[in-house]
Amino acid sequence: MSSSCHQIPISPDLNSNCQDSVDGNPLFCTIQLHPTFSLSTDQRNSCIEFLKGDDLIAKFNLNLVKYSRICDEEPELFTRDVDIKYASSKRCKHAGSCQSGGCSSIDVSRPLNELRKFYEYPGKTTCEESCGGIGCSCLYPASGCLFTRTFAVPRSDEVYQLSRCKSWKDVADLDIKGGLENGKVEKHTVNLSPGKPQRLPTGTITMLMSSTPFYDFVHSRFLTNLSSLSTAAWTLKDKYPYLACYSVDGAVSMTNCTFTDPCKCKPAQDEAICDCPEMSLSKTFNHIAGYKFPIVNEKYHIMRNKDGLIMAELKQSVVVQFQMGFDLSAY
Repeated sequence: MSSSCHQIPISPDLNSNCQDSVDGNPLFCTIQLHPTFSLSTDQRNSCIEFLKGDDLIAKFNLNLVKYSRICDEEPELFTRDVDIKYASSKRCKHAGSCQSGGCSSIDVSRPLNELRKFYEYPGKTTCEESCGGIGCSCLYPASGCLFTRTFAVPRSDEVYQLSRCKSWKDVADLDIKGGLENGKVEKHTVNLSPGKPQRLPTGTITMLMSSTPFYDFVHSRFLTNLSSLSTAAWTLKDKYPYLACYSVDGAVSMTNCTFTDPCKCKPAQDEAICDCPEMSLSKTFNHIAGYKFPIVNEKYHIMRNKDGLIMAELKQSVVVQFQMGFDLSAY
């Protein structure tokens, strides 16, 4: 008989597992068969026929519905969308916090009276020598102190989570339709991970291995707005948000957070002038095309699945090898 299917002969010398007849029932034997086959994103369909001589014993049609990678997501930090502000205050020697030791004697990790109203938000305080003497409106002819504080002011109440994938789990979704020729046709959809067999009415099916290209998204970080649950790929690969908090509650209250100062400040006569670059988290979602979920291109689609997990469905150059284990009644 002619067929485009993979044809597997059931030969008489195959190992059989037979049970003796009981209560007049005939001898019953099962034959263990484990054919392998491959499907790919270019050739998603295949079929297998089991033959005894010229007789068709069983037939199965197989379809690779999709091949995905599931992210084992791990939060790295929680943050807020912030504006970076700064304030400065000049003190002459022996005035206010600028005593005889100048900047070298000041613990800038503790609040300074000159900048006390700017400690509501996480920030960083510095002290630099400043001009002194009559020309700088100071009584003493000695260097004064220029105190500067940079700090993060939230733009909204929204909290964001920055996460990475500790690992990616490969999953193949497979449709199987068929069965024994003398039985009813059954259809099953199975989700397979490498090396983990799943049971079918006629045996088992296992994903043995796969071949996939390298995708750079496996090393990506992802930013999630915990209010809207929208997610985007983190575009600043070598940078972190300026505000890094260790819990959602910490981000809400802006306590137990680490502030990274992005500002470059220069002392002027009576004040500091700072250049503080902007980092807008909301723009990642609203203005940068191709990074907000779902990310769709010809190679892959990245989204959150129905269970809320980050999933990348691979669209090209994937080859997957499967093995089916059958228990077929001998004829």
